[in-house]
Amino acid sequence: MAIYLDEDQYGNDNACVGFRHLVSCMGLVVMTTNDLYGAHLAGTGKPADNLVGEVASLMKNNGATAIKAIYGCCDRKTRYGKSGPDGEWKKEMKTIAAALGYKGKIFGFDTSVIDPGNGTYVEYIPNYTKGQCSVYYKRDEKMNFTTGTANGSSFRYDQFHQQSKPFGQYPATTGASIKATDSNKGKLHEVDYFLRMTEFTV
Repeated sequence: MAIYLDEDQYGNDNACVGFRHLVSCMGLVVMTTNDLYGAHLAGTGKPADNLVGEVASLMKNNGATAIKAIYGCCDRKTRYGKSGPDGEWKKEMKTIAAALGYKGKIFGFDTSVIDPGNGTYVEYIPNYTKGQCSVYYKRDEKMNFTTGTANGSSFRYDQFHQQSKPFGQYPATTGASIKATDSNKGKLHEVDYFLRMTEFTV
């Protein structure tokens, strides 16, 4: 199965978490020994802190196992500005790790390197044996998305009313597929982990 998270949505799935249209937003994934918890962080500061708090509550309610890694992929130049985006990304990731009580490895792909015209679709696939995720991406304009009623393990956080609502009360992304061409053969790009994946430890 899979979940696809739009702005201010969060949830868990043990097979795949996808994020459409990442521009100024971050696609956050918390990987445990047997599950993925994701959140589409639209804002920074208090809104992001609120959503991370909802993820922490969901993990607690689900009896989540130990965190093995945290991922945060975004267009850093757009999210943080052109001045020191890598440093600001690390600062935000450290704040998230502290809120989750996590010590360990943090990973992130800066999507600005592909210069997306309309944001980026990013997808995380877990390898629980290795304790890491494979990360795939595609420019948003090269993807097709379907909407409908998402599965019950996903939620939306209403920042204005400070409350969570289950999917089914509003439209949600339910699927993602590639606009196949001769050049891409209908496949996502996998991140070049050596060149493009930032890694540090808290």
